[in-house]
Amino acid sequence: MAVTQWLSQVITEVGRAIERACFGQSHFRITTSEFSSTPTIDNLVQAKMALAEVRRQLTQDFSIDLRWPILLELKVPPAQGWKGAVYNPEGNMARHTVVDFKGTPAHQMWIRPGLTRARFKSLVAHELVHAFQREANFLNENLSLREGMARWVEFHFLKGSSEAERLLKLKHYTFGRSIEAILEYEFRSGRPATLTWLRSHA
Repeated sequence: MAVTQWLSQVITEVGRAIERACFGQSHFRITTSEFSSTPTIDNLVQAKMALAEVRRQLTQDFSIDLRWPILLELKVPPAQGWKGAVYNPEGNMARHTVVDFKGTPAHQMWIRPGLTRARFKSLVAHELVHAFQREANFLNENLSLREGMARWVEFHFLKGSSEAERLLKLKHYTFGRSIEAILEYEFRSGRPATLTWLRSHA
């Protein structure tokens, strides 16, 4: 059963139980449309639905499929220090790290609430690329391509918007050049070959 259907069923049953307790009968029903169509992501239900959408798109468009659990929190990421703020100010909007979860590695993700749906999903995609790099154990020694790959996927999630154009005008010399190099490789060789090329780096 899809996550959205499961959430809808759980919320509906809780609502019915409350109505029955208060009024002796219940006709309570909820749909997930109000969660899936809001312009901004402001609560965890919306966030988890967006996460599920991003995961499906990553699998379909980039052959990126994650095995480890994902622990998503809708909150401003913990402070990263002044260097992070200078070199990667967007780190204040989303962050990924690997944590131990009941004896198993898991992906911990923090995403700032209140972002537009498109921006939220693009940042989730960016962080899930880093999660995939960690699971598949590649680009460990190449910071430029590691970040470039995440920004490349983020760009495709935002393609056609002003936000996508902004990514192509990054001030950071290394990251800016890496996304350009990846896009050029994709243009020449196609996406599957680009993914193979990126995964060939240590």
